[in-house]
Amino acid sequence: MWMASDSFGLQGDDSVLNEFPDANSGSAGERDGAAALVELGVVGGEGNGNINLDGELNRAAFAKIMIG
Repeated sequence: MWMASDSFGLQGDDSVLNEFPDANSGSAGERDGAAALVELGVVGGEGNGNINLDGELNRAAFAKIMIG
């Protein structure tokens, strides 16, 4: 996930990740990237409440990034 946001130079406010129990499992770069995608509404976590920083983007999330 963070690679997609990093490719576009996106950084977000890590505080938006506080609602996800697993958000502290990632590096600072992963957190910044995920925060940017959450702020943009591209991702909102998984059904279990986790953000899964090491996970892969699905096609729908990638398309949302590309379309804007």
